[in-house]
Amino acid sequence: MYDWNKNGVQDATENGVPGVTVTLYASDGSTVLNTTVTNLSGNYLFDNLAAGTYIVGFSNIPAGYAFTPADRGWQ
Repeated sequence: MYDWNKNGVQDATENGVPGVTVTLYASDGSTVLNTTVTNLSGNYLFDNLAAGTYIVGFSNIPAGYAFTPADRGWQ
Protein backbone atom coordinates (compact mmCIF):
# COMPACT_ATOMS: atom_id res chain seq x y z
CA MET A 1 0.00 0.00 0.00
CA TYR A 2 1.01 3.58 -0.35
CA ASP A 3 1.22 4.82 3.24
CA TRP A 4 0.84 8.50 2.41
CA ASN A 5 0.80 9.70 6.03
CA LYS A 6 3.59 7.26 7.03
CA ASN A 7 1.75 5.97 10.11
CA GLY A 8 2.25 2.25 9.31
CA VAL A 9 -1.51 1.68 8.99
CA GLN A 10 -3.48 1.11 5.78
CA ASP A 11 -6.07 3.85 5.94
CA ALA A 12 -9.24 3.73 3.79
CA THR A 13 -7.83 6.34 1.38
CA GLU A 14 -4.51 4.53 0.82
CA ASN A 15 -4.42 2.20 -2.17
CA GLY A 16 -2.47 -0.99 -2.66
CA VAL A 17 0.58 -1.12 -4.93
CA PRO A 18 0.15 -2.88 -8.29
CA GLY A 19 2.91 -4.88 -9.98
CA VAL A 20 4.73 -6.02 -6.83
CA THR A 21 6.13 -9.55 -6.97
CA VAL A 22 4.92 -11.69 -4.05
CA THR A 23 6.71 -14.93 -3.22
CA LEU A 24 5.30 -17.61 -0.92
CA TYR A 25 7.91 -19.57 1.01
CA ALA A 26 7.67 -22.67 3.18
CA SER A 27 8.28 -22.10 6.88
CA ASP A 28 12.00 -22.78 6.35
CA GLY A 29 12.19 -19.42 4.55
CA SER A 30 14.12 -20.79 1.58
CA THR A 31 11.78 -23.16 -0.27
CA VAL A 32 9.71 -21.20 -2.82
CA LEU A 33 6.20 -22.59 -3.09
CA ASN A 34 4.59 -20.07 -5.43
CA THR A 35 4.98 -16.58 -6.88
CA THR A 36 2.41 -14.04 -8.09
CA VAL A 37 2.14 -10.31 -8.82
CA THR A 38 -0.21 -7.82 -7.15
CA ASN A 39 -3.15 -6.72 -9.31
CA LEU A 40 -4.20 -3.16 -10.14
CA SER A 41 -5.64 -2.80 -6.62
CA GLY A 42 -2.49 -4.15 -4.98
CA ASN A 43 -4.16 -7.43 -3.99
CA TYR A 44 -2.74 -10.93 -4.32
CA LEU A 45 -3.94 -14.44 -3.44
CA PHE A 46 -2.37 -17.79 -2.76
CA ASP A 47 -5.25 -20.26 -2.59
CA ASN A 48 -5.64 -23.95 -1.81
CA LEU A 49 -2.94 -23.86 0.86
CA ALA A 50 -2.72 -26.57 3.47
CA ALA A 51 -2.91 -25.46 7.09
CA GLY A 52 0.53 -24.44 8.27
CA THR A 53 3.07 -21.66 8.58
CA TYR A 54 4.29 -19.74 5.55
CA ILE A 55 6.52 -16.75 4.87
CA VAL A 56 5.58 -14.10 2.30
CA GLY A 57 8.23 -12.01 0.58
CA PHE A 58 7.82 -8.90 -1.58
CA SER A 59 10.09 -7.66 -4.35
CA ASN A 60 9.93 -5.36 -7.35
CA ILE A 61 8.87 -2.52 -5.04
CA PRO A 62 8.55 0.79 -6.95
CA ALA A 63 11.60 3.06 -6.76
CA GLY A 64 11.54 5.48 -3.86
CA TYR A 65 9.26 3.35 -1.68
CA ALA A 66 10.09 1.33 1.42
CA PHE A 67 8.25 -0.96 3.81
CA THR A 68 6.40 0.56 6.75
CA PRO A 69 7.31 -0.70 10.23
CA ALA A 70 6.33 -4.33 10.85
CA ASP A 71 3.43 -5.40 13.06
CA ARG A 72 1.60 -2.07 12.96
CA GLY A 73 -1.74 -3.66 11.93
CA TRP A 74 -4.38 -2.75 9.37
CA GLN A 75 -7.51 -0.66 9.60
